[in-house]
Amino acid sequence: MDEEMLEEEVGETEEETSTKNMWENHYRIEIAVYRLETEKNELVEKLSTLTEEITSGKDRFIRLQADFDNFRRRSGKERLSVRSDAQGEVIESLLPMVDNFERAKQQLQPETDKEKQIDTIFLR
Repeated sequence: MDEEMLEEEVGETEEETSTKNMWENHYRIEIAVYRLETEKNELVEKLSTLTEEITSGKDRFIRLQADFDNFRRRSGKERLSVRSDAQGEVIESLLPMVDNFERAKQQLQPETDKEKQIDTIFLR
């Protein structure tokens, strides 16, 4: 009888304390599992976002590289075109002067050895 009185004074039996501890541990485990699942879901979402960013960055890099290659080819063609146009313009500007030399040559008759040398050089 003393044990019954002692249990009433303490308020809980060992079995009740054990059951209470078991439920507290179960509750703590459930909270830990919930937190881990939440963290896992956040990490999966971050991973997905980072994967999309990497894919997008790779696509931008490939496009930029193609744009740069196209620019390099186009600028090379333009450079050749400008050079060719400039050479044509120089030749066109020199043609009247060459024509004038030819007309002047036809008018002159070489008399000295030096004039004859010049005349033969101009014929080349």
